[in-house]
Amino acid sequence: MTVKRTTALKLGIAWFIIISFLFFLPGSAFPKTNIFSKIQFDKWIHFGFFFLLTWLWSKGLNTEKSIDLFILFLAASVYGFNVEVLQDQYVKYRAFDGGDVLADIAGALAGIIIGEIAFVKKVNPRRNGGRNQN
Repeated sequence: MTVKRTTALKLGIAWFIIISFLFFLPGSAFPKTNIFSKIQFDKWIHFGFFFLLTWLWSKGLNTEKSIDLFILFLAASVYGFNVEVLQDQYVKYRAFDGGDVLADIAGALAGIIIGEIAFVKKVNPRRNGGRNQN
């Protein structure tokens, strides 16, 4: 399945808005179940949020240069860090969590790497020696 550039950009913007809203819900809005804490469910959520965010933005912005990918990764990482700082300062029952920041960074990196692998192999044949591997 290929995602058109404009569609990916629109979805990336929508996803950014959705996760920004979710990040700033009060901590009391989330269930307190022991099983979720045992499997670090929160970290997996952060990983998935940032994976999808960077994947969509890399597709939407058509990032082909390493510097573009690095800037996208850096922007997502700074966003994740700032979310934690703002949660700590302004959101009731939420606190800064370095583990969440690490999960954000890992998800952003994975989204870029997976997106770049898919982009190189399927979409941009000139980047893989002229072979189109659909």
